[in-house]
Amino acid sequence: MLIARLPASPGRPPPTQREEDPVLLDHHQPLAAAAAALTAARTAIDACRAVVDALARHAGTPRPLHPPERVSVLLWVHDQLRTVAATGSWQTFATAPAGSGITGRVWATGRTAVVPVVTEDPDYVALRPDVRSEVCVPIQDPDGRRIGVLDLEWIEPVELEPWRRTAEAVARLLGQRIAALGGPPAESRSEKLLRHVAAMTVATSEWELRAATLAAARDVSGLAAAVLVLPGPGPASAQGPEPESASEPEPGPGPEPQSVPKPGPVPTAGPDPASGPVPASRPVPASRPVPASRPVPASRPEPDPVPPDAQDELTARILASISAAEPMGVDRLIDRIHRSGAAYTLGEPDLPASAEIKPLTAIGIGTLIAVPIGPPETGGVLLAADRRVARPDATTVNLMELLAAQAWACLDRLRGLARLRERASSDPLTGLRHHGPFGERMATTTPGRTALLAVDVDRFKNVNDTYGHQAGDRVLIELARALEGALRHGDELYRVGGDEFVAVVEVSRPEEAVGIGERLVRAARRLDQTISVGVAVQRHRESPEHTMRRADAALYEVKRRGRDGVRLAPG
Repeated sequence: MLIARLPASPGRPPPTQREEDPVLLDHHQPLAAAAAALTAARTAIDACRAVVDALARHAGTPRPLHPPERVSVLLWVHDQLRTVAATGSWQTFATAPAGSGITGRVWATGRTAVVPVVTEDPDYVALRPDVRSEVCVPIQDPDGRRIGVLDLEWIEPVELEPWRRTAEAVARLLGQRIAALGGPPAESRSEKLLRHVAAMTVATSEWELRAATLAAARDVSGLAAAVLVLPGPGPASAQGPEPESASEPEPGPGPEPQSVPKPGPVPTAGPDPASGPVPASRPVPASRPVPASRPVPASRPEPDPVPPDAQDELTARILASISAAEPMGVDRLIDRIHRSGAAYTLGEPDLPASAEIKPLTAIGIGTLIAVPIGPPETGGVLLAADRRVARPDATTVNLMELLAAQAWACLDRLRGLARLRERASSDPLTGLRHHGPFGERMATTTPGRTALLAVDVDRFKNVNDTYGHQAGDRVLIELARALEGALRHGDELYRVGGDEFVAVVEVSRPEEAVGIGERLVRAARRLDQTISVGVAVQRHRESPEHTMRRADAALYEVKRRGRDGVRLAPG
């Protein structure tokens, strides 16, 4: 039973009947009204609305009571205050972060705020331009845990001390009733989606976006696992290039690297934090468009390593199942979902599943939501799954579709920005990086390890003069591809002039750098071109600029001796 009793002022005994202040006596009216309304409330939201109605019922009543013109109750839901009941203003804030505004300050500190003149409080955020004063009190459950705030505002001068005591008494009753009704309301699915979408919108990389999308899919669907299947050139398209291992032996001169067939759609449970961020000097290429026909790739897709927050058996088995399936089966799953739209289980596991879904039912999947993400030609599928047998409701499926649409919009934006950055740092003709990134790379060289290979195309002026500049451009494009293909993983090639290139490589000895230069020469010969290469390994206490000058000097020595060769600058 709720008992409405206005507390006495600290240090003062309760007044007798004849001593009772008429102001305090009038304050029993809203307190008693709130207590009565709370008794009838059946949910936490109902309880908050009952309090707001009880306190604002006599708004505009003349003194001595003078109820507040604006009343609101905010409860803590997940990670912020949410307005669950309010009256007395044209609009209200839906949420308030902890520490923001007077309500956020009261929540964060747990202390009542009595503000006689709101314009003098730096934390005040106006909803009504005519508000003069405010009282905001914390709401606590019987165990003393803060669960929200009760906020009162007036537009005319009013004695605030009695209202502070009344507000604290009402807040105490409200906290008790909310606790008796099971506590503050849980975050709704739409609120969850809104929170996750905010995280997706501020993601600065595909790594962050994929992690945020999969966390949202699990949270919004209420299912145990989520997997994203997107087409791309292979595992690199899902998590970026693998970082180089310090223990991995560096290949020296030898056979030129062979081309590796590109696998098809890549399932991912999110980025692999163990791999770390992709180095800034090696940007992740945007995924290339996949033709609408989706030809069978040369090899099967491989799963990303499962991140710590998804290292459960079910997610791992889903990834393994998709990776082990025939590539055409994965393509059929993507095509089917894009043709027909989102699909979900009906909770009837004894009935046969379609061929595309059988690999998942074979590992014990009882509930599945599959929604398309992106356009049919280049998009994929977002899956949410569980071993439990259930029938997702239509609202959940719709929220998953909204999530997929937002995820693709964010992904498209990130890839667009990546393309713009790539264009800004790349030579438009060859696609190689130019002077800007080269200067940045020169600032990170390691004496005794970094070698600079200055490359110049022999007799390139004759090509332009004889066959024209378009022919010369074709030579540069083909040569850039050939030289880049002859380098090792981790080596970098820059175009620093019309027919001038520089390769930056890390080596353990000068002879290794010379061997790389010889590979470049052989690559050019296969195009019926010749190049001259000067090699210099940075000395201890030598500036990168001086190392570059020594490489240039070695290059000109090759030119002087007849071109088509490599020379190491004296150490």
